[in-house]
Amino acid sequence: MVEGLERAGRNPTRKSLVRGLETLKNWTGPNGSFPPITYGRNDHAGVDKVQLVQMQNGEQVVITDWLE
Repeated sequence: MVEGLERAGRNPTRKSLVRGLETLKNWTGPNGSFPPITYGRNDHAGVDKVQLVQMQNGEQVVITDWLE
């Protein structure tokens, strides 16, 4: 959502936010921390994968590959 807001411009509106989100094509976030996110004019689901993470000794540890 933050990336979409940044892409929406200085004074975002609902319309510019949607346009900003629709520019996301296989975006993986900072350091590749998300599955590839793509929004399109007819597809606002964003992601279709999850990755399981477990807390171990106060830290997040990835315990699976990306799951569909």
